[in-house]
Amino acid sequence: MKPRTCSGGVGCASGGILGRMTDLLGGRAGSSLLSFAGPIVTLSNLPGRVRFRSQVVVSNETVKATLSDTLPRIQGVRSVEVNVTSGSVLIRYNPETITPDVLFVALLKLLDLEEAFLNPPPPLLARELRDVGQSVNRAVYDLTGGLADLKTLLMVGFFAVGAYKLRQQGFASIPSPVALLWWAYIGLA
Repeated sequence: MKPRTCSGGVGCASGGILGRMTDLLGGRAGSSLLSFAGPIVTLSNLPGRVRFRSQVVVSNETVKATLSDTLPRIQGVRSVEVNVTSGSVLIRYNPETITPDVLFVALLKLLDLEEAFLNPPPPLLARELRDVGQSVNRAVYDLTGGLADLKTLLMVGFFAVGAYKLRQQGFASIPSPVALLWWAYIGLA
């Protein structure tokens, strides 16, 4: 991965992504970005000093050179220390001139990690539930000799129960727990 370069200044760091990220976080500013656990993790945040860690920095001398050269050109940044062994980036700054959020975004842009921040992978629980559903679906398919899969059996079963309930209760009924379960299954499929 090739790091980005920038001509310096806070405008280089923000470039619209800080606003987009703040919008995603419900308009909250402050430490919202810094509590993010993803491609860049905030290890410590004290007034005038913030330390980040990213796997992209580990064993990458090109990234170290880019960060060491570019970050100090941002107004308010006093010094930058990059450790390629641990992947940490220590930034000392003037808290009256610049915020840690802007430094976080500058690091995101320089490491080309905006996409990873804005589009995180699906949560582990959702992936696991999807995998379980696919396994059960395959088992039903194998047990029926390819005649039906779980989705088909559920659709036929729900149709039969829905038709029976409609005949019994008319159009006055509200969605049943079975309908809600079906919608949950569709959402995970």
